[in-house]
Amino acid sequence: FSVPKWQLIGGLLGAIYVFVMILAVPKIGVGSSLIAVIAGQMLASTLIDHFNVFGGKQILIDWKRIVALILLAFALYLFNKR
Repeated sequence: FSVPKWQLIGGLLGAIYVFVMILAVPKIGVGSSLIAVIAGQMLASTLIDHFNVFGGKQILIDWKRIVALILLAFALYLFNKR
């Protein structure tokens, strides 16, 4: 318990992630849920890097990152299109 309190939230977020995946996979499928997770992680990491949230190296959003996020969103759309 000597770590900062915000670092202890990882266990809670992990449990929430597992719970949400248990609910989502039967409804939208494994592929769609995994693509959504990857897209969400890329979006979050892009914003964290751009705004330098944790004090690391700042990496600004450029056109390559925007194109990658758009392509992932399009892949998710195609995966769910019926």
